[in-house]
Amino acid sequence: MPKTHLQHSEVRSWIKKNTYSIKPSKKFISRCIDGRYENAPDLPALAIPGGDAGQLAILFATANRQKIKLDYMKSWKAICNVVGGKQNIRFHTDSHAPKKKIAGGCGHIKLKSLNPKLYGLKTSQVTFIKKCCKEALSKHKFIQVKLNGDHKEGAVLTINGNYGVYPQFKGKQLFIVHLSLINSRHKELAKVLVKTKAVQLHAGQTVKYLHKALYETHGKHLMLTAKALANGLPIFNVTFKTRSSFKVEKAGKVA
Repeated sequence: MPKTHLQHSEVRSWIKKNTYSIKPSKKFISRCIDGRYENAPDLPALAIPGGDAGQLAILFATANRQKIKLDYMKSWKAICNVVGGKQNIRFHTDSHAPKKKIAGGCGHIKLKSLNPKLYGLKTSQVTFIKKCCKEALSKHKFIQVKLNGDHKEGAVLTINGNYGVYPQFKGKQLFIVHLSLINSRHKELAKVLVKTKAVQLHAGQTVKYLHKALYETHGKHLMLTAKALANGLPIFNVTFKTRSSFKVEKAGKVA
């Protein structure tokens, strides 16, 4: 059944009724961009493809592209550090996936598993990502969220500003990407990676350079997955000044 595309007026109304504040202490805890997350009070606002499994993939792909030496385990520990510990790591599965398959219901991680090269990854790196998630899950059962039902997303919403938006409303869903929080987390992650010597930058490269490279890789991964899972859907961007003052712009469609 074809998805119903959301209109500008619908998205504006959606945001007006489904915006929530972000707790500073939890701003770097993430979720995936999937629209099936329930509108829970503690829903992380930082929506990034694949959650923290996707974050580690972004880091690996960046290192591969820039030919930067990377310590795999230190890199994973850096992500755990930035989110406040392994108990704050987040990734997801769904009700359709085999129970024992790590991140089995995440379309973003599935795509990377099927075609690592497309995402600038090595098969061994995808295996390592799943290994890290499995180990963390063995100690903290709640970090893998199970999403229920089918996809009903009618648009992709990118967010700039200090507020979150719930992904479900009146039986419909939104793919959500929080650009501001992703950028802020990448800035902090770059600092931690360099400080802990998880990466060995080339001469002349700085923390700022790594931060920019991580954000660029995120954009590439986002568009690859969007083309596969959200092709043809309209893209909207919301920029918040305050909770009640915001601007919504249509930014074309996924193609």
